[in-house]
Amino acid sequence: MRFHLSTLALNLILPAFLLTTGTGAADDTYTGASGGPPNWFNVKNWDSGQLPTSADSAIIAVPGQTAANPVAIDNTADPAYKDKIAMSARLVVGDGQTAFLTIKSPVSVADSLRVGNSDVNHSGNGTVTQTEGLVDPGASPQIGTTSGLTGTYNLQGGAFVVGDTCLYIGGNSDPGQTAGAGSFIVSGGKLTVGSRVIFGTGGNASFTVIGSHATPIQIGEQFNADGAGLVNLNVQIDKGGLTPINTSILGLQGITLCPSFAQGVAPFAGTWIVATYSTLAGTSTTPVLGKGIDPAHWSAQLDTTNMKLSITYKP
Repeated sequence: MRFHLSTLALNLILPAFLLTTGTGAADDTYTGASGGPPNWFNVKNWDSGQLPTSADSAIIAVPGQTAANPVAIDNTADPAYKDKIAMSARLVVGDGQTAFLTIKSPVSVADSLRVGNSDVNHSGNGTVTQTEGLVDPGASPQIGTTSGLTGTYNLQGGAFVVGDTCLYIGGNSDPGQTAGAGSFIVSGGKLTVGSRVIFGTGGNASFTVIGSHATPIQIGEQFNADGAGLVNLNVQIDKGGLTPINTSILGLQGITLCPSFAQGVAPFAGTWIVATYSTLAGTSTTPVLGKGIDPAHWSAQLDTTNMKLSITYKP
């Protein structure tokens, strides 16, 4: 996976080889062999016959799986699972086929969470939906960062906390292949990224905030596309407004702002803060609205005095 030189220069804490090579951990693949509910904590569902540990790479790859029957990390589903924490060295969602994972209880990943990503051993599309619990990836999560693959993370509740590393969304396109497509959607819960949100060069990436139910989104260092690929910042207004993104550095170059109203919400007049920042990066100071956004109703404002990006709707 390749990123702009400016991104690499700033991201010395994550050497490039970590993005493409393995950790040396043993693979433990979820097979669903128990025939029962697709729950992580049933040891019969793993090819090793035991639950993954912090020394294993947990691979979610179930032939024929659909979105209606995701693998569940849920320690409330059975008294035997009470207080258990899903652990792995690396968590890979998708290997050879599309995989679906629902998170309802705590997850601890010593290395990285990979959704719609490939390394030397595994490659596949993936979708994760988190409704509860704390997800704590030790290294930079990668969502749809590989050419030809698609990764989606839906944060609906709980907390997704990326310590002092980065959140990678979208990836490169290799010659003759479709660009990697990554999507991170926040409609509830808490998202905290200690360092930066990084969008892969030449990829197809989107970051979506739906409504006002999430706590304010905290990006410790930088939310900046760096002019990379196709990056959509989608914001959907609900009756309570919109959860803002708070970041130290905001860059608009390469970002397309796509406002709308959430499903079931009738349009109404108003102005909502999309992001607050301390420093504006790059040369672009004019927010760009996406194709199909009617400028007769929608407009975007960058207030460099109060350091905030807002959108306005007029019926």
